[in-house]
Amino acid sequence: VDGVPRSLILWELTQLLPEQSALSDIRLETRVRITDDKHEERKEMITLLGIAPNDSSISAYIEALSTSTYFSNVSLMYAQQEGNTTNRNFSMQLEVSSNASFVMETER
Repeated sequence: VDGVPRSLILWELTQLLPEQSALSDIRLETRVRITDDKHEERKEMITLLGIAPNDSSISAYIEALSTSTYFSNVSLMYAQQEGNTTNRNFSMQLEVSSNASFVMETER
């Protein structure tokens, strides 16, 4: 990811995760396309797979990711009940914001 280190993306994804929820897979994909005016357009897409105790936890996670400065276009792909439990398996896709940037503070 050009503007934001992967470690910061991983930190943000896990810190925003609601209690009793877990991620089982995180996939980062770079999509590149050439525009009509011969410029390269890059998109960094993240696919998440996880488990949550209920639908409201998934909704809270989507809302938290949507308000993060690092992500945009957060969308739920699916949420389904896990066996005879109340837990929900889910998948969502989001984009690393093109205007996100990482700035480190330096001591003077």
